[in-house]
Amino acid sequence: MVYWATWVSTGSDDDSWARRRAHYVRQLARPGSFVLVAREDGRALAYALVTLEEASVTWPEPDGWAEIDSLSVLPEARG
Repeated sequence: MVYWATWVSTGSDDDSWARRRAHYVRQLARPGSFVLVAREDGRALAYALVTLEEASVTWPEPDGWAEIDSLSVLPEARG
């Protein structure tokens, strides 16, 4: 299943970044969270913010999993 959301602007770029930054700070404060950065010749091309989640209350397995919270790739690095 593919889920697509429609982006609706809720303010200026500065406001959006302040909300996104606060989200990153909260997520990275969680145990086990980390960021992966893809680089080529020292230049960052992409990143992924990953959080570790606990076992589901619905499903017996797995004991936990990693979730990609945020993923961004420069347009020229996509393919």
